[in-house]
Amino acid sequence: MAMKKDAYYFPHFSNARSDRKVKRLIKDLSFEGYGIYFMLLEVLRDQSDFRYPIADLDLLADEFGTSDEVMHKIVHQYELFEIDEEGMFHSPKLIEYLQPYLDKSERARKAADKRWNLSKSNANALPEQSKSNAGQNASKVKKSKVKESKESKVKEDLDASHPLTDTAAADPAITKFREWVGKEAPLVNKMEEPFTEEQILKLQEAYSAKIVAEVLSAMHNKKDLLKKYRSAYLTANNWCKRRREQPNIAGNQLFTDSTQDEINERIAKIHEQAARTRHTPVD
Repeated sequence: MAMKKDAYYFPHFSNARSDRKVKRLIKDLSFEGYGIYFMLLEVLRDQSDFRYPIADLDLLADEFGTSDEVMHKIVHQYELFEIDEEGMFHSPKLIEYLQPYLDKSERARKAADKRWNLSKSNANALPEQSKSNAGQNASKVKKSKVKESKESKVKEDLDASHPLTDTAAADPAITKFREWVGKEAPLVNKMEEPFTEEQILKLQEAYSAKIVAEVLSAMHNKKDLLKKYRSAYLTANNWCKRRREQPNIAGNQLFTDSTQDEINERIAKIHEQAARTRHTPVD
C-alpha cells in the first residue's frame, strides 16, 4: 500500500538544539539523546491523535537500539513531553508547530471541495448532445443504467446490516459517512474542527462500523459536546479506542471520564497559542 505523504511531515526548526530543555538533554545523554528525542517526535507524528502509550516504550527502545531506562528518562525528565492520566504521552511543541500545516491542509481541502462543486455546476450547464448522438448512445445508456441499478441493489442489500459499512472505494465511503452523520448525528458536523476526508477514511480503517456509529451517536447526544470538544476526529478516535478496549462500558459512560476533557482543553489551548505565535522559533 502506498504511504501517504503527510504521514512523514513535521517541522524541525534549525535552532531546536538551542532550547534550554534540549541542551540539558544533550548534556546528560549526548547526541544519542537528541536523536532519540526526534525519533520520538516522528513516532508521535505517525499517531492519529499525536499520542503514544508509556507502556510501549520498551518496544521503541528495542527499535531505537537503546535501553528502557534511557527512553523513560527522555520522556519523563526534561519537560519535553506531557503525560496524561491514560498513560499516554504527547509533545505540546509538536502539536503547536504542526498547526500551520494542518490549517493549510484544511484550506486545501475546502478549495478542492469548491472546485468540485464548480465542476459539477459547469457540467450541468453543458448543452445536450445532438439527437443523432443521443440515438446512437441510447441503448448503451439504458444498459448502463440497468447495470448500475442492479449493482446498487446488491450494495444496499450488503449494507442493510448497518449504515456505516466498510468499503474499498474512497469516495462512496466518504459520501455515505457524511450522509449518515448528517442524518443520525448532525451535532458532530457543528464541531469547530469537523471531519476531513482523510480522517473519515482513517476512522473507517481503524474501527468497525458498529463502533464508529455507536461513538458518533454518543457524541451527538452529549449536551456539552460543542463546548468541551474541538476536533471531531480526535474526539471520535479516542472514544472508539475506549469502546474497543472496553466493549462492555455503557454508551452514556463513554464521555464521563474527565481525562479526555482535560486533553481536549489542553489541545485547544495549544491550538490557540499556535494561532498567536505561528512561525515563532523555539525558545
